[in-house]
Amino acid sequence: MKKGFVSLLAVASIMVGILSLSVVSASASNVKRVSASYVKKYGIKHRFYRLTKNTKASIYYYVNEPGTNQDALTRRANISIPKGTVIDSQSTGSKNGKKVLYGTGVDLSYTLKHKLLGNNRLVGGPTFAINYSANTVRIKRPGYMLPYGNNVLYSGGLTGFSQFGTYDSNAVKLTSNGYVEYYKYTNRRAAENIISAYQKQTVPTSYAKINRSVVRGNVMYLYYGHKLKGVSNSKVRAKGPYQYRLTITNQHTPYQLDNDISASLYAIGNQKFFTFVTVSKE
Repeated sequence: MKKGFVSLLAVASIMVGILSLSVVSASASNVKRVSASYVKKYGIKHRFYRLTKNTKASIYYYVNEPGTNQDALTRRANISIPKGTVIDSQSTGSKNGKKVLYGTGVDLSYTLKHKLLGNNRLVGGPTFAINYSANTVRIKRPGYMLPYGNNVLYSGGLTGFSQFGTYDSNAVKLTSNGYVEYYKYTNRRAAENIISAYQKQTVPTSYAKINRSVVRGNVMYLYYGHKLKGVSNSKVRAKGPYQYRLTITNQHTPYQLDNDISASLYAIGNQKFFTFVTVSKE
């Protein structure tokens, strides 16, 4: 296995695999409030880049080993990510003497990954590498991105977080390239792997392209052109790209589980959600 490949999978394990470890130690009784300063110091932060040209990349994905529940088979595909795509990179490295951006945090949209990979299997989160060049321009955090975490919100609020690993939670994912996706919980392993150990789907139940985002205080409004099934969104226009609005409210109430992983509580419409804002210290 190539060195660059090993490095990328190691980085990916920090953001995805570490959540799998947390399932084992989760307890419903050891949840406590943490301060905003704690989240600011230890929170999962991101660096966003916009591609100014079509950019070659290597994307890695797992396929289920036939006849088992293991994700033992790993594949690499060479792709070209379209000009204008916004990507997240939390880690950099080098390969063949060139600086490389590793994408292992905020995901790309299902539609883009499906288009790029064709009939290949999809990884639950972003695992790709691109050469850092003039094609990649650092930008501010897009308005449709949350301040901390990997931008996957799980249903259940504080109850869901306190029962992490056992609570049947649906998920809302906000992607770096501007999609909102809804994943209905299923106890069945999806054919295209998993979004995490906690939410076993990679194929969204519904999704929409975000055409506008507005942030006012602790509330984020997302606008798109058709109804997003599974969440409480509002129809605010008769037609056009801003027909529906999704309201995401940061309740500014971070909690920590077992003195370990932390989450922030959100509301989407009248539904309670949480999102991980710090990873396990183990």
